[in-house]
Amino acid sequence: MQAKTILFQTTPEQRVQIPPIALELRRSGQAASFVESVMEVAGGDQGVFDMLSLWKQAKTEQDRGAALADLKDMVLNYGHEVPGMPAPKVPKTTFSPRGDIIQND
Repeated sequence: MQAKTILFQTTPEQRVQIPPIALELRRSGQAASFVESVMEVAGGDQGVFDMLSLWKQAKTEQDRGAALADLKDMVLNYGHEVPGMPAPKVPKTTFSPRGDIIQND
């Protein structure tokens, strides 16, 4: 898998805010492995940190659910597994010896 380019990195001030939010995320019923992945990704990518913060600040269950769905997509985009969600399918292309495409899944 190719390394993901991070345009905006999480600052040290933001990184120290992650554990208490992650604990709240875990207490809300999310799997420990997912919370661990969120912590890892949010520790480097400011966009993921911002979404985690939005999840915490959400006033309604609908808003929290939307933020959680976005967090799961973000974690999947980094190649982490998310319980209850299938891993993204990576297309596979098979070539003939001449270079023709035989199969493209």
